[in-house]
Amino acid sequence: MKDILIPLEPDSEIVKYGSGLYQVQLELPTTTSLTQTDVDRILQIASWEGGNIRDKINGYEGMRSVVIDKENVSYSNGTPLRGLQVSGIGYVPTMKKVTPQAFIATSPVETMQPPSTENFLSTFPQVGATTSIVNGRIVPEKRDYAPTGAYAESEMRRKIAKTREVNDGRFGFSVPAVEAYGRYLNMTHGDEHLGFLVFSIPDPTLPRFAEYTTKNFKGTVNDLNQYMFTSANTLGRTAREMHDAGFVHRQLHLANFYTVNGKLHIMDWSTKLPVAPNDMRTRTIDIRIPQQSVETLMGLYLLQPDEASLISITFSTGMMQGYFGDDKIDLLQYLNRMVKAFGGTSTSFIDDRAVIESLMAERFGLRSFRDGNVRNHPCPCGSGSKFKKCHGK
Repeated sequence: MKDILIPLEPDSEIVKYGSGLYQVQLELPTTTSLTQTDVDRILQIASWEGGNIRDKINGYEGMRSVVIDKENVSYSNGTPLRGLQVSGIGYVPTMKKVTPQAFIATSPVETMQPPSTENFLSTFPQVGATTSIVNGRIVPEKRDYAPTGAYAESEMRRKIAKTREVNDGRFGFSVPAVEAYGRYLNMTHGDEHLGFLVFSIPDPTLPRFAEYTTKNFKGTVNDLNQYMFTSANTLGRTAREMHDAGFVHRQLHLANFYTVNGKLHIMDWSTKLPVAPNDMRTRTIDIRIPQQSVETLMGLYLLQPDEASLISITFSTGMMQGYFGDDKIDLLQYLNRMVKAFGGTSTSFIDDRAVIESLMAERFGLRSFRDGNVRNHPCPCGSGSKFKKCHGK
């Protein structure tokens, strides 16, 4: 067995294991809720003991994660966590795109392959790590290298730190706890060891929103339409809560969260960034990505074009209503800042401008923002001044 690596965190407990394909160093932070049974199972899976992990897991999630039962239930902001996601212990060779930013595995669990140092992006160059705004458009940020079925050490550190930043119970949504993390002692790329992460999840049998919607939802198109509106409303309120707290997620696509009792459990915080109150361009990412995801998801249904369009519009409307609530001044100020941020009356910042204008007309009795009409409209606060002279400054 190779020497012990310097721990990623100074107070973590170190456990070494070497009876499988890989020699593993597992680290348990002081906050972990894992039992010895959990630890033993994770070590067997991560080391690929016996050369196959099929009989040790409940299923897989995304491209390089498996899910398993958790011996004891823990909680995150009131959400019970009955499962574990072990990410970075292998990959499945075939996938399909379920959102512009996310893929799910389509091959059987039996075909899962061990992790390797090969560049995953050479096989799947269309996969973007995160997103940014360039010339008013949401575009993927590309990396040069990503290990196949594992994480680079620097990415592990980033995921751990950013997840902890929001896991303090102050939000209406819940986030996973960092239960453990480990590295492969005999697998490196450059000067970094490759490794894996262990997060708590609501239930290993519960699919994330995108998979649930495409595979598990039962009901009519009208039922789906109502479900999408309710879910989008919750997502809009959640995005606004993040933004008001001063950060953006940047990967808030529909394959990155669970819905549990009307609350979101949001995964993958490595892309989290601080956002200034008037940084409208960056805020836009968390608004547009879910809406783009719905458009892709509806393509997986055997829906008529008018049905798919209805659901996409319904989702956008629900998200906007959740984001703005009943505050028409807030809605106008937001749109005003967006137009200023992207220049003139450019619509490049958001494809659902018609949805916003519909909200303004139907809910608040306001005229179109186009051509500056709203800026010359009396301010909704009742001051008697034009909006541009009052709350629209």
